[in-house]
Amino acid sequence: MFKLLLEMQKVIGYIIFILFYVNSSIAQEGLRIEWPDQYNWELHKKMENQDMKYIEIMPAGENDTNWTHFGQMLIVKGVTNAHVLKAKDVVMDEILAETPDAFFTLLDIDTLGLFPYIIFKVENIFGPGIKGTVSKVYYIVQGRTALYVNFVAIRKKMLSKEEEEFWKNVFKSAQIIYHNPKNKNQ
Repeated sequence: MFKLLLEMQKVIGYIIFILFYVNSSIAQEGLRIEWPDQYNWELHKKMENQDMKYIEIMPAGENDTNWTHFGQMLIVKGVTNAHVLKAKDVVMDEILAETPDAFFTLLDIDTLGLFPYIIFKVENIFGPGIKGTVSKVYYIVQGRTALYVNFVAIRKKMLSKEEEEFWKNVFKSAQIIYHNPKNKNQ
C-alpha cells in the first residue's frame, strides 16, 4: 500500500511538472513584417480587442490627409481555417463596391504550405474618403491561431514593376513567429 502511494505521488508530481511546464511555455503567435526603414515608419493608430488587433503605420510627418505610403496590419484572432482565396474575394468585393474600375493582379500564392498566403495588388482605387487615386499591395496569410490581413497603400494610380516586386518581396519575407509572453528575454 505504501509503495502504491509513493508511485501515485510520483505520477502526481510529474503531472504537476508537465502542467506547469506546458502552461509556462505556451507561445503566442505573431506576424513579423520588416517594413522598409527608408520610409521611417511611425505608429499611427493601434486598436485591440478579444477578436482582433488593428495597426496603422505611416512615414514620419505624414497624417490621415497627407500621406504617400500607408501600412495596415489586421489580425483576426481565432480564425484558423480561412482560405486565403476567400479572404481575397472579401477584400475584392469590398473594394469593387466603392471602386468598380479597380484592377486586381495576383502576384504570388501558396495555398499548400504550412502558412498559406496570397499576395495581390489593387490599382486605381478612388472613391468617398479617398483623396486622389491609390494602389495597394495586399498580403493575407493564415497562421495557426489567426488570419493576418496586411497591405501597403501608395498614392499612385498604377504601380511600377519595381514597386510591385519590392513590396511583394517585403511581404514574402514576413514570418509567422512565436514568443512566450512570460519570458521577457524573447
